[in-house]
Amino acid sequence: MEDLPQDRQAIVIDEIPYQVNKVKLIEKIGELVKEKRIDGITEIRDESDKSGIRVVIDLRRNAEASFILNQILGLTPLRSSFSVNTLVLNNNRPALMSLKEIIAAFVDFRKEVLIRRTEFRLRKTREKAHIYIGLYIAVLSIDEVIKIIRGAKDPAEASRELLNKEWKTSAEINTIIGLISDSMSFLKDGVYRLTELQTKAILDMKLQRLTGLEKDKLEAELSSMINLIKEYIAFLGSGEKLMKEIKNNLQEIKNRFAVPRKTSIEESDTDIEAEDLIPQEDMVITVTMNGYIKRVKLSHYRTQRRGGKGKLGQGLKEEDVITKLFVGNTHTSFLFFSNIGRVYRLKVYKLPLAEPTARGRALVNIFPLSDGETITNIMPLPSENDENQNIVFATAHGNIRRNSLADFHYIPSNGKIAIKLDEGDKLISVKVCNEIDHVFLSTRFGKSIRFVVSDVRQFKSRNSDGVRGIKLAKNDSVISMTILNGIGVATETKELYLKVPLAKRLGIAINNSIDSKLEKTLNDLGIDNELFLKLAVNEEFILTITENGFGKRTSAYEYRITNRGGVGITNILTTSRNGNVVASFPVEQGDNIMLITDKGKLIRISVNDIRIAGRSTQGVTLFKTESREKVVSVAKIEDPDSTEDSISEVENSISSQL
Repeated sequence: MEDLPQDRQAIVIDEIPYQVNKVKLIEKIGELVKEKRIDGITEIRDESDKSGIRVVIDLRRNAEASFILNQILGLTPLRSSFSVNTLVLNNNRPALMSLKEIIAAFVDFRKEVLIRRTEFRLRKTREKAHIYIGLYIAVLSIDEVIKIIRGAKDPAEASRELLNKEWKTSAEINTIIGLISDSMSFLKDGVYRLTELQTKAILDMKLQRLTGLEKDKLEAELSSMINLIKEYIAFLGSGEKLMKEIKNNLQEIKNRFAVPRKTSIEESDTDIEAEDLIPQEDMVITVTMNGYIKRVKLSHYRTQRRGGKGKLGQGLKEEDVITKLFVGNTHTSFLFFSNIGRVYRLKVYKLPLAEPTARGRALVNIFPLSDGETITNIMPLPSENDENQNIVFATAHGNIRRNSLADFHYIPSNGKIAIKLDEGDKLISVKVCNEIDHVFLSTRFGKSIRFVVSDVRQFKSRNSDGVRGIKLAKNDSVISMTILNGIGVATETKELYLKVPLAKRLGIAINNSIDSKLEKTLNDLGIDNELFLKLAVNEEFILTITENGFGKRTSAYEYRITNRGGVGITNILTTSRNGNVVASFPVEQGDNIMLITDKGKLIRISVNDIRIAGRSTQGVTLFKTESREKVVSVAKIEDPDSTEDSISEVENSISSQL
């Protein structure tokens, strides 16, 4: 990529694949531009000269250079694949081997070479040590050796006399003989007999080897050979040392002969290649009660003031209503959980793209669902994998289960079992969390409970519905689960913190500084400045919305931490005016939310316009519902006018009320 004036960019091609004609490549790119299969190119120039290839592709202002490059790579020969027929002779037999099998065969070959080489060196070192032991014994008994040689008539007789002689050895010599595993020598009860090889070496020995200095040299050489023998034996007995030597040899070859590759070794083209051609866009994903799904560009929806009438979000049949709404990127992966406890995985860009008034596509035509199976819960996956992350399930009957997120990284195309459900129960929410986080469950009758994730043991199996999360009243049910940040502060301290005026708390969270007036207030309350800043920065607000369109925000510090399995505390008053609760999840200043009714209406509201109140209150009007119209689903998105101008991942806990 090269930068051009007026905020423009150019793609520069300085090399092309083998057997690709430059002129034909340029013509192909031009044809794709004319056919409008590639958009954003204003000019193609061939600036090649004797110094090399240079093809410049000028782009329009604000064009996505990486996206256009991926289009060129995918639609032209600029990226070419060269297949390899790996038919080889392996152990003198023809075989079609994969790259991994070829590498494994090469490693086995290198193992065999190194083992045979080491065994050869070990054998030669032992043979040499065998000779040196004979010389060493002769030097130690030099007077007797000379006497035998002088008394012999000829060399043959001297050799026989030396062979028949029983030489007394010391413990030191015996140890040396044992270390080199000298199988050719005869040693018994401290008596040693020389071999023919040793006697020949003794008879060939020069007189200068009889000096004390030569004796020291013999000892040093024997010691060196013993160390080599030990090293060879250790090498042959250690697979780790063998593999390390192979790596060192390959690294040495690489350092001496390696040159940069002109090509890259890859698997055959997969969906990853196609995915690179998909631009990253923010989408609204909606699911209806009858199982229709679609994605709509987020830009189709406008922000309205609370209390507005909304706009028609989806064209529906009279008997169908929207039940779920999410916001995600085109490259976001989603897990789809079914009513029978199975899970499927799909990326947003593979969902049908439609206008707000379109119905979408039936989920049964997207996933291989069995008879009577329907998708009931959807969860966006985090963009990054963390081995410490957990996945938590919550059911309508108040049960909760925790598993490692790694249990759901691989989902086959036909899905797999996610959770076992009792008869009449259903999956309400699935969330990603860590052990220090807090679980927040909300019920249809306005109850809630907050407890630490670590209170729920991690299950290894997926064939269980977990343990009790909240004790429910008759006919009550869990309608949402969210994950709150864990902060180790006592309940009494939080209660003192809540006595500070709301405006001051919100201001501190933004400015991160304390003035003298507030400092005096904190001193009167007995709260340390640093602790107050920590509480302000980490304060979360729970937005609770009822089916009749009323809602409020409440500080999460008002919800005390209790033991798992209790009856919970009041979250909102479920009066006849309010109706039952449909959603409850944390929001931040500047967030926007979307509400959907059972008549297909959708409204987008700024969280800043929603009142902050205590737990045991009714809230304010958010959506003026018509007679017999109910809010069925709520979703949170970031403020589209924020400085980053981006949309966050959808709040995982989107609850629905049919």
